[in-house]
Amino acid sequence: MERIVDIHSHILPGTDDGACDMEMSKKMLHIAYHEGIRTIIVTPHYSHHFTNTREVIDNAMKPVQAWLRDTYPDMCILPGCELFYSSGAVGLLKENLIYTLADSKYILVEVPVTESYKKIKASLQAFLYKGYHPVLAHAERYEQIHNLNSLVSLKEMGVYIQVNAGSITGKSGYLLKRRARKLLRRNFVDFIATDAHGIKKRAPELKQCIAYLRKNYGDEFVKHIFVTNPLNIINNKQEKR
Repeated sequence: MERIVDIHSHILPGTDDGACDMEMSKKMLHIAYHEGIRTIIVTPHYSHHFTNTREVIDNAMKPVQAWLRDTYPDMCILPGCELFYSSGAVGLLKENLIYTLADSKYILVEVPVTESYKKIKASLQAFLYKGYHPVLAHAERYEQIHNLNSLVSLKEMGVYIQVNAGSITGKSGYLLKRRARKLLRRNFVDFIATDAHGIKKRAPELKQCIAYLRKNYGDEFVKHIFVTNPLNIINNKQEKR
């Protein structure tokens, strides 16, 4: 298989609740490399707790890129963010203050888990109206979207669905495992990512997930999820749906 791409990772040092420093980033990158990951879109949170602007992310990426050049020259990181939806979120993008995924039209969006389906849908529509392609982060967490009509509606709108690898393998508990695998069976999943935050509980691991997917869905599905779809983000190309 070609280069595996992880589109959701909190691997940058000192930017959010992920890697706390450069040493932690290095340890996470070691794991990611040996899991077969060769491209990572870094996605520090942007929320009321973390204001990771383009400038902050650029500065945090520099030492990581320098270390990768010496340690894993065939591995690269690209800028991005995980944007917590608020009334001013779309404005931040229009003002070019924060990164989209790989500086494309795709944006990784997180919404409050307690929001109603109606509000989640309206939040995602706000990005679509301005020409962005929202990717709903760790969609398995949102109980209120998990009926068939709701999911079909979101997908028909143009929303992309991202699921965490740890949810599929059961590392995040039975409930999220059940929801994530249901999304897979219904063919609603566009991206699977690590959502890595550390080296233990939420490490940048994909091998176990890939083995499960390969056994149950085949090699072409694995390539589609971890190579083809992520490359559409990197190349700023929207697949026909």
